[in-house]
Amino acid sequence: VENARSGFEYSAGIFNVTPAIDVANVTFTATFEYKGEKWSKTFTSKLKDPKIGGSSQTGLLDSAWDDIAVQVAKDVALHLNK
Repeated sequence: VENARSGFEYSAGIFNVTPAIDVANVTFTATFEYKGEKWSKTFTSKLKDPKIGGSSQTGLLDSAWDDIAVQVAKDVALHLNK
């Protein structure tokens, strides 16, 4: 793992009864090596909660990291199947 970052926009105020994360922005950079082949890749995920005030305090970040995990798995699978 070269870099892993989470960013978010958080809503709180008069209109939001329950403060929550509205936007999750995740970046993950890693270097992989398999059977002498080495590659690096940056994966990104940006999710927005369509509900005003958000639906969960951390759920959107969890979903963004889940999206990154799927992207990584697909990329590694492509290299394994060469």
